[in-house]
This record gives sequence, C-alpha cells and structure tokens, in this order.
Amino acid sequence: MVQKFKFFFLYSFLSLSVLQAEQLTVDLFPVMHSAPGIYEDEKLYEALMRSQHQLMMYLIEHSETPVFLESLGTVIDQETYFDPKHPDYQERDLLRKSIQLNFPDGVPRLYEDFTDEQKFIVSQSDMAVEVLFQLGILNAMYPTNTASEYKEYVLKNQENPNLGRLLGIARGAVSPVSDTEALEAQLLGREVFLMRERAALREIADFSKKNPGVKKVALVFGKSHDFLKYRNDFPELNIRKVNVKRYDRTLSTILNVEPRYELSYFNETTQRFETLPGLPF
Repeated sequence: MVQKFKFFFLYSFLSLSVLQAEQLTVDLFPVMHSAPGIYEDEKLYEALMRSQHQLMMYLIEHSETPVFLESLGTVIDQETYFDPKHPDYQERDLLRKSIQLNFPDGVPRLYEDFTDEQKFIVSQSDMAVEVLFQLGILNAMYPTNTASEYKEYVLKNQENPNLGRLLGIARGAVSPVSDTEALEAQLLGREVFLMRERAALREIADFSKKNPGVKKVALVFGKSHDFLKYRNDFPELNIRKVNVKRYDRTLSTILNVEPRYELSYFNETTQRFETLPGLPF
C-alpha cells in the first residue's frame, strides 16, 4: 500500500512538472484605463498615471517579452510599421518624431520626473505601450482581437434596438433611467467582458502553438478583468497576476523596493567597507 502511494505521488509530481514545463506563462498586468471626467479629478488622474508608469517600468524590464494589448487587432512590429513604402508612413514617422521630442531622454524611471506633457501623452488610451514602441524599446505589439470579437457580437445582436444604449451604460458613458435598465446593462456588460477575455486567451494560445520556443508573454488588460478563473479552461497557459506595486518607482516607495544590486562605501567610523541597498534600476 505504501509502495503504491509512493508511486502515485511520484507519478503525479512528474506529470505536474511536465505540464508546467510545457505551459506558456502569461503575465497578466492589470492597468487603470482613462475614463470620462478623469482629467477633472486630480486623485483619479494621479491613480491613472501611476498605473501607466508601473506598466512602463514592467515592460522596460521585460522588453524581450511579447506583449498582448487589450484593444489591438493586428500584429504591429518595427520593420513593417515604419516601412517607408507604407501609405501611412509619413503620419507614423511624424508621431514617432513627436514622441522622441517629448521623451528626449527616454522614459523617466521615477514617476516624479515626468513632465506634465509626458503625463498627458501617457494618460491617453494605450499610449504607455505606444510610447515604448515608438522609442524602440518594444520591438512588437500583439493583438487580442477583442475589437473584432466585439464587432461580431454587436452584429449578432443588432436586432436589439437598445443594444447601443445598454453598451453605453455598461461602459459608464450613458446614465440609466431605471434600476431595470441598469441591471440589464450590467448583465450585458458582463457577457461582453467574458467574450473579450476568452478572445484574448484564445489568441495567446494560438500564438503559443505557432511559437513553441516562447516561454512567457505579457497580457495588458483593464484591472477590472479577472483572467485567473480561466486556468482550467486553458491548461496550456500558466496565467499569473503581476504584483504591480513591485514596479512602483516613486520617491515615497523607492527605498521599500527590493534592491537589484548593492553599493559599497567606506565607513570612516568603523574603517570598513559596508554596503547600502542600490536603486532598483
């Protein structure tokens, strides 16, 4: 009996190890999105900017990791995007030069070092990742196809005359006129949420099949989405949530971040070389 138990335990352990080795790790980075009225609310704007800065610090540290974006519908890479033969090249080149002009020294490592102009640029939808791409820090951005899934959903349900209004309520852009309408919009919004989340994970799973050598990707999505509940539905993916506070680079938190290296100095009192925690960048 004991022998059988040992065999079962060893078999289970080896099976789990093989599964984990074959899985693609998905680093889920939850971010705060821009919303109507956010620029009039100082605290909300501050929270938005800190969230976007945390994301940028994570992506800079993991610049070789393929990053999948919530709203992207096609692969964008440096070579094809900045091809001089592309009909939109002049417009794209102008945007790149504008970003380079506003970020002459790259992305500030400390949040407090951001200028007001840089904050405004980064606060726009998906611009935190766009800035890194335009500066050449990210080589490519990958799609989640949530936009196409959303359009398909709208087409399938276009017979509902209130669909547009309900989706607007679900996004917070329209105010409901009754509790019933608010509940209906909430249920519809939840359905759309699930549809978009699954679309993103299917896209990543397909990417993994075509790129078996890639061991980890990043998924950037709104912080209200929960992807951990899909672990059983997508066993080929090791979905884990990034601790965003680990990438908080502000004057108030800098000393609490785990040091990446140490600085040596000569202590005149003890007459010995001692160490201080180094900055995390």
